[in-house]
Amino acid sequence: MKLKIDFEVSSSKKKITYNSKCIFLGSCFSDDISRKKEEVGFDVLSNPFGTLFHPLAILNLFEEIDIEETCFQRDDIWFSWLTSGTIFDMSKDALTDKINSLFTDFYVYLKEADFLFLTFGTSIGYRLESNNLLVANCHKMNSSLFVKELTLSDQMSLQWEKCIQKIQKINPNIEVVFTVSPVRHIKEGIVLNNISKSQLFSLIHNLNGNYFPSFEIVNDELRDYRFFKDDLVHPNQSAIDYVWEKFKATYMDNQTNLLIDEVFKVKQMLHHKTLYPNSIESKKFQEKINFKKSEILKKLPNMKW
Repeated sequence: MKLKIDFEVSSSKKKITYNSKCIFLGSCFSDDISRKKEEVGFDVLSNPFGTLFHPLAILNLFEEIDIEETCFQRDDIWFSWLTSGTIFDMSKDALTDKINSLFTDFYVYLKEADFLFLTFGTSIGYRLESNNLLVANCHKMNSSLFVKELTLSDQMSLQWEKCIQKIQKINPNIEVVFTVSPVRHIKEGIVLNNISKSQLFSLIHNLNGNYFPSFEIVNDELRDYRFFKDDLVHPNQSAIDYVWEKFKATYMDNQTNLLIDEVFKVKQMLHHKTLYPNSIESKKFQEKINFKKSEILKKLPNMKW
């Protein structure tokens, strides 16, 4: 008896190796996958401006915007409409300097990156009444400052076409990959969430972009609440691990996957806590770890433990 739909994800022609640089931008699901890559020693830049959900909020990162003009104060803390609440400071000048520094580092990395993974979460966004900017986060500010909208795919397609061209001018060798977050934004209601997701799929289709089906893997292949956290919205660790295996099969070759297994085993050994740290057995265990690390470093001299 068949209990679930299985589908194969097409293997990517361009592969990720331990020499590759990858950027992940967008929904928190991009953080989950990039974290898996970081755990096994890959060079990754993940959401330097915090978690972003709307395609146009992500697109703002590639536009020429006066950072200082996006900064505002809530109580004694300064935030920016371009970033999530994790990016803040105690003065406008300090925050402006921080964000400008983040942008400098981001564009340096972008010029050298091999892959850019863009995870769209929702097409429901909030625009400032004052200047029509679609914000990355409302930062708990008064709702009267914003106009809520469902942004249609046709409204985003042309802007994103130009953005992709801009990215490819900065780095002609970069591979841009789109994905839709499997996280449902149910605070908007199930029906509106589905309409919102449909705009994201339509946008990616209009762009004729490379696509990794994380949404389909979780919601069509796994398709069970046991693969979600207690909120029944966010995929749990089992689901993330499953998608990670699919991701590896899509973007890594056999040699890289074997190296991942080696690194993972050593990482597990490093996290192991011995009951008797000064014992002969413990010292032998540490020698074993050091030997395995040295063997991996022969193959991956830039590995960061």
